Amino acid sequence: MATTVSSQKALSHLKSIRPNDGWSIVRSDDGGMKLLRRSVPLSDVSFLDIHFDGNGNGAVVGVLTRDGSECQVLVSQDGKPVNGVQTVSVSNYEYKTAAATTSATASATRSSTTTSTTTTGEPLSDADKQLMEEYTKYALMAIGAVIALKVLASSMMSILVVLLPLLYLYGLSTC
Repeated sequence: MATTVSSQKALSHLKSIRPNDGWSIVRSDDGGMKLLRRSVPLSDVSFLDIHFDGNGNGAVVGVLTRDGSECQVLVSQDGKPVNGVQTVSVSNYEYKTAAATTSATASATRSSTTTSTTTTGEPLSDADKQLMEEYTKYALMAIGAVIALKVLASSMMSILVVLLPLLYLYGLSTC
């Protein structure tokens, strides 16, 4: 999913003022963006971008035009979702993709020990691939051991079912 610098700033702003609301931004099927709160979209409309208007009214808006002249207010300044449709014009909006502007921080993120490669979408290093292959091998060995034990248990049960009546008959005839 290609995000923009503006949408990342809006998302970090929302997470800072309301951290327990489960904010996220997703791409819709038509290529637009939707702002989600607790996995529920705040609007049925897909937007070109999600933007935090820090210099204006302090709201998070969905951008409808490339120049930001028409935007729909999604979240008010205090972090509460807005009911109904309110349109505003944002003067400080500039469309930039995150990939173009965060290339300098990408190398620092890769070297960080706290960053997970599965959440950032970065390719795995050779050491990570080797570790993944090792874990996969152990997981497959565990699955094989469980299957072998299951087969052994079922065969022992079938032997017991046949052997128990024979032992009973033997006991009756000898005693």
